[in-house]
Amino acid sequence: MRFLGLIFGALVAWAEGSSIQAIRASVEAQTGATGPADLICTVTMGTGYLQMGREEFYCQDSGGGISVVTAGQETLEAGARIRITGRFRYAAKDDEPQIEAERIERLKPVGPLAPQEASLPDVVAGKYRGMLVSTIGQVTVVAPVGEERDILFIRDMSGAEMRVYGRHPSGTPSTFAHLQPKPGDWITVTGISLPREERRYQIRLRSPADLRRTPPEVLFWPRAFWAAAVAFALAGFFAFWVVTLRRTVARKTAEVRILLEKAEESSRLKSEFLANMSHEIRTPLHGVLGLQRLLLDGKIQGEDRRHLELAQDSAQTLMNLLNDILDFSKVEANKLELSPVVFDPRHLVESVVSLFAPAAGEKGLRIDWQSGDSIPSWVSADELRLRQILTNLISNAVKFTEAGGVRIDVGMQNPNQLLISVTDTGPGIPYGAHLRIFEPFRQADGSSSRKHGGTGLGLAISARLAGALGGRLWLENSSSNGSCFRFTVDVAPAEKPSEIISIQPSPARPLSILVVEDNRVNQKLILKMLARAGHLTSLANNGREALEQIANSSFDLILMDVQMPEMDGVETAFRIRHMENLSGAPRMPIIGLTAHAMKGDRERFLAAGMDDYLPKPVSFETLNAALAKAVAAPTE
Repeated sequence: MRFLGLIFGALVAWAEGSSIQAIRASVEAQTGATGPADLICTVTMGTGYLQMGREEFYCQDSGGGISVVTAGQETLEAGARIRITGRFRYAAKDDEPQIEAERIERLKPVGPLAPQEASLPDVVAGKYRGMLVSTIGQVTVVAPVGEERDILFIRDMSGAEMRVYGRHPSGTPSTFAHLQPKPGDWITVTGISLPREERRYQIRLRSPADLRRTPPEVLFWPRAFWAAAVAFALAGFFAFWVVTLRRTVARKTAEVRILLEKAEESSRLKSEFLANMSHEIRTPLHGVLGLQRLLLDGKIQGEDRRHLELAQDSAQTLMNLLNDILDFSKVEANKLELSPVVFDPRHLVESVVSLFAPAAGEKGLRIDWQSGDSIPSWVSADELRLRQILTNLISNAVKFTEAGGVRIDVGMQNPNQLLISVTDTGPGIPYGAHLRIFEPFRQADGSSSRKHGGTGLGLAISARLAGALGGRLWLENSSSNGSCFRFTVDVAPAEKPSEIISIQPSPARPLSILVVEDNRVNQKLILKMLARAGHLTSLANNGREALEQIANSSFDLILMDVQMPEMDGVETAFRIRHMENLSGAPRMPIIGLTAHAMKGDRERFLAAGMDDYLPKPVSFETLNAALAKAVAAPTE
């Protein structure tokens, strides 16, 4: 079918008039195929030339050039316009098609064709096959062959190399005799581009006039022009690249600066939000928990007492939630401060377990613990944070376990690392949730119908606390029979403290105290707590009222709220210290009593002139201890 298609295409081409390009395509598609040809072309190398016999010549059209074999009936000169009728064939000796002419008709002459200006690499690649071309090259080898053929090789600056040859009758001068080329000479070659072995191309000269020496300026000026053009282009590209790069760097730097400013602003706003949220929530909680504690210390009994205890548990749960959020914020911002102390690890575990014994007993669960012999009696670490991790794990174990019990195992991972395991007999955690439970705000059961509440922050905070303490927290195993959480923390073996410093539980005498507080509920609570301890109190609703009372009365101590209208506690403390410096009056103890509990608050308050700082809500015992410490400390 393919062969029939080629024949059909050739017949159509013949009917309309063939082109050299169509003839080549037809013959090369089916090597050895033949077919009719009807071609109009211009002679480029006529019969009777030195290289050609009277029976062969070359002609070309817009599609290329081709060899034509005749019966020798007439001589054709270069530039003749002719119509050829015959058959095309594949000439194995030249590895290209050619035409066997049956009839040649002369048309109106057009004159000799101008050669195609071609680069040596393009000629070598066969882009001008069979066509009259002109190219420039440097002679590398001159090699006369026999008496009738001369060969030389030329190459250009790109390294492309090709063969040039001419023929002359025996006994006549060499084709190169008039020029006598030597290696290193630059010459211009005009001739027919023809194939040779291995599909490489060569140039066949038509006469000695096709070979001439190239003047130096012809070589120099193109080279200089192109060298200058390339240099100019490179310089322009480099300048453009530098300008573009600088603009890009400047733009990206500005974008990064804006992003950093936005991130810093976002962090600042987040810190402000957390500080304000802490203050706004702690302030009413202080009143709720404090008043509940006062009522529970009274004579309320029976069901009313039980209801009050449940209300206090709910308020304490809310306080714990607030502390979790603040702790997570500190850990996330890498602002968590560790405070190592010397403590007994066994006593710590025992005290935490005792906290959950009543809750476990109400559910019918057993809760016990055991420790290994290798545990040091005293270690140094952040006891408060270690207690926080253990409390969270035991709380979860008791909360999620309905039958069986909870076991705590304490041992040493290595001489400097404590290992604690909390195992329960609860429902276990699905395998797909093993990693999710340590993500913030994620729970194993996050559905709206889940049985147990919580924010999902406990394990996330505990895991990060363990990392901050030099260890890690992980889920050892979990199945339908329960879960086992383990964590490690770095500890340093320590000696038993030589003495235990105790704070006096309450001042030795009644004190005259100025309470500076704007919240009415907290006013009543603090005044009640102080009156219960036998102290005399005065009340100021803001900083301005406090300064007026200090100017007219003397006090043993001031309890100062921080966030108040008109004048806050920080400015008030600063003005009190300034007044004392001017008058030479003795320093009056000031205790900050505020709902602000973020990192840096204590330092800010002490820098303003306060002597101590108590975050709300504050218990009766904590307040009494702070009062005793303040009046016992020497003042400057």
